[in-house]
Amino acid sequence: MADVTRVLARLRVPLGFGFALLVIWLARPTGPLLLAGSAIAFVGELLRIWAAGHLNKSREVTASGPYQWFAHPLYVGSSVMGVGLAIASGSVIVAALIALYLG
Repeated sequence: MADVTRVLARLRVPLGFGFALLVIWLARPTGPLLLAGSAIAFVGELLRIWAAGHLNKSREVTASGPYQWFAHPLYVGSSVMGVGLAIASGSVIVAALIALYLG
């Protein structure tokens, strides 16, 4: 299992491009879904920006900002963005693909 995890970690960027193409192809967005999904994704991006502003890589453990509430706020922000994309896509299949990729 550890070998599979390592391989998937190395392939996450190429897999992301492949998943992105599938998402674009399978999405069936509508105006209201795009608006709602974009708003949710925007909140996820704001969380990521806030978290990145509190990082001091290779210096100390961060405990300020969103790190007070989440151990990995960058991952939480990415997951919120994924939820926004899933909503905006208007497709259950796309939502499942996003959940699989983020998992």
